[in-house]
Amino acid sequence: ALLKDHKGTDMEYLIAPLMTLMKQNGGVPNKSTFVLPTTNGNAQDFLDVSTILKAFQHRSACLLLDVAMQLASNMAKSSAQQAWNDCLLGMARASRAHASYILLRDFYNGLKEEENKSSASCLGSNEIQVLSQCLTLLGLYWMDQYLEDFLQNQSIST
Repeated sequence: ALLKDHKGTDMEYLIAPLMTLMKQNGGVPNKSTFVLPTTNGNAQDFLDVSTILKAFQHRSACLLLDVAMQLASNMAKSSAQQAWNDCLLGMARASRAHASYILLRDFYNGLKEEENKSSASCLGSNEIQVLSQCLTLLGLYWMDQYLEDFLQNQSIST
């Protein structure tokens, strides 16, 4: 029931692909059918906040899928409690990835709202430009900090 009530929530981008994959594979998640974000493959792509957000979204969804696959595998071998405990580190990584994505997305959306307000905004165009650059730098900094997650799940390519 919890998975069915995901429409319009922060979890929608995570749960919808997971449910689709599980339906396609008889209830067992399979990473091979997961759709990757596309970019032109040049460094300029990473100066675009929407590209950074797609990479964070993909990382978060892949880490959740990893946990689901590990949990399904462990449930077949051990008790539900032991299987759950064995997945806690992966859950922490997926949780951190989801929180990072939500923070960046909301920062981006807040800046867009302020930009659209124009004269009613408490921020001038210079402040919005500086905050947009800070957002890009924060996203790139976090990508660098968790580069293994991004490369392992092919959220970015080298």
